[in-house]
Amino acid sequence: MSSKLFSLLVISSLIIFSCSKKKDNTIPAQPTPEALDEKDNLKESVYSKRYPSNIIDELYEEALTNDPKLKMINNDIALLSEIKSDSMEAYRRYAQNNQSYWASADAYINQLSDSSLKHEMSALFKTLEMKTNERMAKVDAANEVIRQRTQTLNDQLILMKLLVTQPMMSNYQTNEFPPVKTLEHVIMSYDSVISRTKLYTVIKK
Repeated sequence: MSSKLFSLLVISSLIIFSCSKKKDNTIPAQPTPEALDEKDNLKESVYSKRYPSNIIDELYEEALTNDPKLKMINNDIALLSEIKSDSMEAYRRYAQNNQSYWASADAYINQLSDSSLKHEMSALFKTLEMKTNERMAKVDAANEVIRQRTQTLNDQLILMKLLVTQPMMSNYQTNEFPPVKTLEHVIMSYDSVISRTKLYTVIKK
């Protein structure tokens, strides 16, 4: 081999090695989400055994750890749910106690033997019940508004989960796309083995 040819081969090898090294060191613009990091097989297997798999929830939980503002909003949503539950329970007990009282009052009124007294007491308690129901109407209206706001906030939470995790999934789809060459090698392996089996599958006539 001539010295010129040898030098050319060495230079070519260095160029190829340098290019491949630069390619290997290329850092993706956005990293793959930890929840979808296929290199961490141990973590993934342990996680899947302990928790039901919901890829959007896993990605969203990861986003919460990386975005303090998003985490604060998510915490406020959970807090609102607790506040609503406590408040609704107080009004529910209030309404239930009132209904129980009016039912008991009617039962006692019906035990009166004097029809005049029965009529008078019935009219009085009906008036008192109507006043209470008028007061409760404001509560019912407020509860209806809270119900509507709850539905709106639930929709917003769903939208946040979808739109926050979509770019994360996009990063995974870009960074972790498996090379087609691997499948092509599998196909070649199949073709090779199939070709070798033909030596033993010839039907002799």
